[in-house]
Amino acid sequence: MVENGESVGEEELKQKLIVQEILEVLYSPVKAFEEIVKKPSVKGPLLILALTLVVTAILQGVTASKILFLAETPENDDWTESASLWSSNGVTKVDDTDSVVGNYSVKSFVANSTFIWMNITDIGQFNCLEETGYKTLSFQIKWIHQNETFPSSNATLRLFSSDKNGYFELDLINLINSSNTWANVTVDVGSENPNWTSSPNSPDWGNITGLEFKLAWSTSDAANLTLKIDDLHFGKYVSLFAVAAFDIIFYFSVDAFIAFFLNWAIYGILLLMFTMMLGGKAGSLTRFFIIIGHVFIITTLYLLINTLLFSTLPQITAETFQEKWLSNWAFQLGYHLDFTFKAWMAVLFAIAIHSLSKVTWIKAAVISAIASILGFFFTLAVL
Repeated sequence: MVENGESVGEEELKQKLIVQEILEVLYSPVKAFEEIVKKPSVKGPLLILALTLVVTAILQGVTASKILFLAETPENDDWTESASLWSSNGVTKVDDTDSVVGNYSVKSFVANSTFIWMNITDIGQFNCLEETGYKTLSFQIKWIHQNETFPSSNATLRLFSSDKNGYFELDLINLINSSNTWANVTVDVGSENPNWTSSPNSPDWGNITGLEFKLAWSTSDAANLTLKIDDLHFGKYVSLFAVAAFDIIFYFSVDAFIAFFLNWAIYGILLLMFTMMLGGKAGSLTRFFIIIGHVFIITTLYLLINTLLFSTLPQITAETFQEKWLSNWAFQLGYHLDFTFKAWMAVLFAIAIHSLSKVTWIKAAVISAIASILGFFFTLAVL
């Protein structure tokens, strides 16, 4: 039992020494590589690989949580694929010969009238008020007037709150196209858009339950009228992490795993080749690559610092990337740190080569510089 206890204690001590040596590579590299060269262990590079994968997963999670995209509800154009959801002052049906998205558009026809309206009220409850609520309403709209006369009275969109007596109204007269032409419209919803007017019945942006389109003409312009709606959906911004966390972490972890071994192989081969060319003693291949593998703790530190920097960045959409990120100090610092860490890695390569092959510091620096420059271009081409 004592022997087993001593064995466990020795193993724990070895693990602590490996961790200590890895960390010393960052703050006391000469001493660290002197110790690593005496008893190189593959556990060091493998631990660095594990740390790299963990930090990569965290970094990608942080980054994905900052990237927002507009998610659509409903996702499959469900609201304009069936006429049964709609009410109108005319005859409502689906049109399978004139649609923009999906199989159908929904349309209404009324004969010899001065107005036409269509509404849908069975859509659930949409919160357009909170920070995480719905921000846009998008739709395709087409109207047909028998004489191609533009709506002379009004063209409006209403969003119902609870019932038809409480609503928000928006003027569409400048958003629709001429007769028999689809118009692709996206409008901002919520209290921040001043173009909406509200009914006296105190509608609530936090509870939107339906909507209505209405076009009207003067009495002298009465005619056969058609109104078509397609691709109708609300949109709200959600983070990329919220909808694809597993895919993002899995993909980038696999990518980091492959990149780690490719970097290890490319830089290791180049360093070995130039060490031998300049008369250095590399020893066994396994020993050489294990020692060089300890340098890649610098990659883990680089990823960790980037994680901290990216955590300070604001959330962005595709449209605000340049405005909010490119000019941000944290993004700029993370970009320029890449070159700093590559230079630091070259210094560590030189120290490792000097320790394991006993070449002069000048030769070690030359070997590291040439291998680092070539390695940079090789990895750039491969990864």
